[in-house]
Formats: sequence, structure tokens, C-alpha cells
Amino acid sequence: MKFFDNTKNLSLFYIALYTVILLIVLGIFKDIFTVIVVTVFNVILLKPIVFFFKKNFRFSSRISKILALSIFFFGFIIILVFLIPAVTKELGNFIKLITDVFNEKLWRDYLKESPNLQELVDKFMDFVQPKMLEFADYLFNMFISRFPEVVMIVFFGILGTIYVTFYMDTVGSAFEKIFPKRCRSEIRVFIKDLYDNMERFVLAVFITALITGLSFWAVFRIFGLDYSAVVGAWAFITNFIPIVGVFLEYIPVFLFSLSLGIKGIIWIALFTVIIHSIAFILFIHLMKGYAKLNPIYIIFSILLFGKVFGFLGVFIAVPLAIYIQIMWKRFVGPIFERVV
Repeated sequence: MKFFDNTKNLSLFYIALYTVILLIVLGIFKDIFTVIVVTVFNVILLKPIVFFFKKNFRFSSRISKILALSIFFFGFIIILVFLIPAVTKELGNFIKLITDVFNEKLWRDYLKESPNLQELVDKFMDFVQPKMLEFADYLFNMFISRFPEVVMIVFFGILGTIYVTFYMDTVGSAFEKIFPKRCRSEIRVFIKDLYDNMERFVLAVFITALITGLSFWAVFRIFGLDYSAVVGAWAFITNFIPIVGVFLEYIPVFLFSLSLGIKGIIWIALFTVIIHSIAFILFIHLMKGYAKLNPIYIIFSILLFGKVFGFLGVFIAVPLAIYIQIMWKRFVGPIFERVV
């Protein structure tokens, strides 16, 4: 066929074919999908650490990778030993507090002078309450009922991280061979462009999420507020979801601030605005020169992939959107722009 004489068109066909097959298989075997996501995420985070040791200390590639993995495992142990027990200890009381805020409708104390606004907030809270409780119940049941699967995902995710970190070139060469030889040069350029953009996005999101989570934890600890571990962990997790995550993060924080009085509400709201302004500026700076996504496109991607892949889909929606954008820009767009 004349269409496949062009190497770009041939590349597009095989990329689209493998993408559809992969999505169908991973949609059926979601645990495998999760292991792959965890592995790729970890490998991307480790790459700058490996580069740091190679550049600044002149270590060999193997030694640099061993040191990077040692830092990774040290962080993993800290999470297991310190963070998870602290969050578990605070979580039950935090959920009870949020439930009490809903039941007692504490926001009404601040809106006595504005009955119309009070009615509007009541309706909003009546909408939010079941969604939040349903989400908390989903997370709890998922962790308890699927604990063996969670352990399996963590175990194979760690094994995958170790293997891919040491044998990245081998994995890349094997992946390249599933495409016809005639279009492999196009595929190499596409994969490099995709990886560079994906790497920058993951690093930018991780850094801003880490700063946000640590900032909430530090402020709550400094001012002697309860639930610093829960709030910090929640802020860190939700900031992996662009745009939507900010609102998910702030709802429980706002509900908690209602128990602190008007000054507490104002100070926590002010701090939230400041830290997210800093995080936003940092994110834009880190993503400068890389793929930019329209906010509407991001929200649509989160809704779509969240529906298809469930909870995991919410977190991987933007990387998948970047994948589609780069594929469109490199292969599909030129077809529409071609003059017949």
C-alpha cells in the first residue's frame, strides 16, 4: 500500500497497533499494569541520581547505579518504618474529625450573617460528604482486601526497578526490535522525545509534590497542629494529579481548619495559596521547553483514563496524554497538514 511506503506512516501504524494491544492486555491485567507504572516511575527518579554520581564523583556507571539504588532502598525503609505507622496512627482520628465536621456542620458558625451563602455551602457539603467518605472507604477496602496484591506489586516493582536500572540499554534494544527495520530510526527519535518529556514531567511533579507534602507536614508540626503526617502524605499524593489534585488536597485541609476558628482558616488558606504558587512557578520552570498540555485536555484525560483504569488511571492520565500528544505531533499531525 502506498500509505506504508512512508516510514512515518509505517511507524504510526505499529505504534498505534502495539498501543491498542497493550492497553487491552493491561486493562485486563491491571496488577501487571501497576507494576510497569511503578517500575518506570522509579527508574525515571533514579536516573538523575545516577547521573549525579557519575558526573560529580567520576564513579563508574555500575557503582553509580548501586549507590542510587541504595538511596532508593533507604527512602523506602524510612517510609515503611516511620511514615506509614505515623499515618496509620493518625488516620482513624482524622477521619472521625472530618465526619464530625460534616455532622455538626461547623461551617455554619462562620456564615450566620449570610443565610444565602450558608445554604449554598450546605448544598456543596452535602454533595462532597458522600464522595469523600466513599473515596476513603474505597482506599481502606482496597488496601485491606487486596493486601497480597499490594505486596506483590511492591515486590515486582522493586525487582523491575533493579533490573531496568542496570539493563536499560538491553531493554531498549529489545523493544526496538518489535518494529520493522525500515522504520526503527523514526521509532528511536519518537522514543527519545517521549522519554525526555516523560522524565521531565515525572521529575517536575515529584519535586513539587515532595515540596508541598513536606511544607504541610512542617507547618503543622511547627504550630503544634494534629495530623501532620496524614495531611503531609495526603498533600504529597494528591499533587501527583495536576489541577484536580489541588482541590482534592484542600478539601480535608479546609474541613480540618474549621475546627481551628477563623484565624486558623485564614492562616491555612494563606499558606496553601503561597505554597501552591511556589510549586506552580517551579513546575513551569522545570517543564520549560518540554510538552505543554491545555488544562482542559488534562482534566478530560483524568476523567477518561480514570474511568478506564480506575484509581491508577487518575495518576497516569497526564503521562498518557503526553504520549498521545507527542504521537500526534510527530506522526498524525503531518498527515493532516499534507497537501495532496
